[in-house]
Order: sequence, then structure tokens, then C-alpha cells
Amino acid sequence: MNAAKLSPGAHAVLGLLSREPTSGYELGSLAERTIGHFWPITRAHIYAELGRLEDAGLVTATEVSQHGRPDKRVYAITEAGERVLDDWLASADLGDERRRNPLLLKVFFGDRMSPERLAGLLAAQRARCEANRARYAAVVAELEDDPSAVMRRATALYGVRCAESQLAWLDEVEPLIAPAVREA
Repeated sequence: MNAAKLSPGAHAVLGLLSREPTSGYELGSLAERTIGHFWPITRAHIYAELGRLEDAGLVTATEVSQHGRPDKRVYAITEAGERVLDDWLASADLGDERRRNPLLLKVFFGDRMSPERLAGLLAAQRARCEANRARYAAVVAELEDDPSAVMRRATALYGVRCAESQLAWLDEVEPLIAPAVREA
């Protein structure tokens, strides 16, 4: 199967499986802890992708019995899956980036809400950004001396810079609405 025919979510699943074989449930937990900070993917999407990838021969599944629990399927990437993942990683095409940002949607229509409500939304976003910056900075510091974690550290550093960028935007926007809040 050609890498271009797979969705970005399928490539994300292949990438996670390239680290180690795992069950769909565990894959969802791994995604939440790692790529979920910049590439959210639901367990339902993961299971759907695993089925498609298995049908395409890019992953295999093995039934593993568990004592006192239902059996689970452990997925592993195949050699064909590794080739598809490597081809995708080597490709210059990043695809279109489309983000959904509920805050920006509300700010866009902010003239329909009270200035106090808009100021409250911005304050809540500031708190989230400050918490994100601190969380990602802690990851960057934790991985600083680990040469095997350079790429994970680089990804966390991107999170720090995104949070800083959002905070800089808030620094510019909050004064714009401050006069409207004082007038209300």
C-alpha cells in the first residue's frame, strides 16, 4: 500500500506501533500521553485505523489471553508497514494543516457577547497557556540530558514556543477589549 493513500491518523498509528507492539487500548493511552498534545486521536479512530492497516497487511494482530480479563489483540507493525511509514516520513508533503480553535471562533464572534465574558474567556485561555508552558518546559528539562530523546524534546520545545506565542497574542488582545470592559 502506498503511503499517500493512508490518512495522517493511520501514519500516526504506524509510528506509535513502530516503537513497540501494543493493544489498541494501550495505543490510545500512549497517544494521549505523547502525540495527543499536538495530534489528538480518539480510541475509536485508532481502532478503525488498526482494522484498515491490518486489512492492508501493514500491521498484524495476535490474540493474547489474559487471566481474569477478556483476551486482547496486540498489534505489531509489519515490514510493509515499516516501509510505508518510512516512505511517508521521507515525503516532503506535509499536507494541509487545519486547526480548530474554539477560542478563536468565539473571539471572531466576540462582538455578540459581553466584554466581561470575552475578558473571562481570554483570562481562562491565559491560565491554560501558562499551565501548558510550564508542563512542556518540565518535559524539555527532563529530557535535556537524554541523547535518545532529542526528537521528543524538540516536540515538547515546540509546545513551549506555541504556548509563549499564544501568551504574546493575549498580551496584545487583552488591552484591545479592556476599554470595552471598563465602559460596560
